[in-house]
Amino acid sequence: MKRLAMALCAGVVVLAPAFAATPAHADKIYHRMTNSGGWLQFWPNGDSVKVCDSKADGKRAVVYVTNWTKKRFEYKIEAVGKSDCRLVGARNGQPYELAENHCFQFVLELYDKDHGRFSERKQAFWKNTNKSIKKCA
Repeated sequence: MKRLAMALCAGVVVLAPAFAATPAHADKIYHRMTNSGGWLQFWPNGDSVKVCDSKADGKRAVVYVTNWTKKRFEYKIEAVGKSDCRLVGARNGQPYELAENHCFQFVLELYDKDHGRFSERKQAFWKNTNKSIKKCA
């Protein structure tokens, strides 16, 4: 019984930090963009970007992040299959740590299953500031 109690306590210790580090629980300030088959969220505090594929249609949701202030491509992440999500942020190091107070272009594209031509594209320009939600001028 003592071993079981120690194992359960160890499990709680491991699970608690993972839950606390989730951006949605850490900071309520975020941006959101959707299209017909996917969505993305951006939390400036922690530079976290999450992309999800919302349909089982064989397509994939892809996000491209560009530092618009410096005109420099930063990274791409993608999710494939219904309910598949990818989350990256400053905690993952470069290139996911975004420059503060810079303007970033977020492009959300929905690609055909063969990763050929995209069928839908949306973009937004958001400033990476930790204190408030700001669009770029």
